[in-house]
Amino acid sequence: MSERCCLRERRKFSRYAVKSGLLAITDKRIGEIIDISINGLAFRYIFWGDQSIKSPNCDLKILVTDESYLLEEIPIKFVSDNFLQNSFTFSSLVMKRSGVEFYDMPPLQVTQLENFISKYSLWEL
Repeated sequence: MSERCCLRERRKFSRYAVKSGLLAITDKRIGEIIDISINGLAFRYIFWGDQSIKSPNCDLKILVTDESYLLEEIPIKFVSDNFLQNSFTFSSLVMKRSGVEFYDMPPLQVTQLENFISKYSLWEL
């Protein structure tokens, strides 16, 4: 029996794949959202050098490019930042994937995030 079949999901909340055109914006990074939950999200971005985070906590904006929809000032903590394998051998772009956790959101912001997930998610992962 493989080890993979016995691993338990550690996340408390369901994650959802999202429609294209959703951007995550921090003070040093802007990238495409990969998946989202009520507790956090993952996004990929082009790494071009020093984009190091001086503080693991900052605010995030979520932008929907084709509808001019913006969710602002979401307090986050960075929980991961990993290099992605380049799927284009001819490209010199370096891609990374960041995972962030939401925290200390006021009730109105939680409601806005729930509505956002309802509207822009595709399926549960």
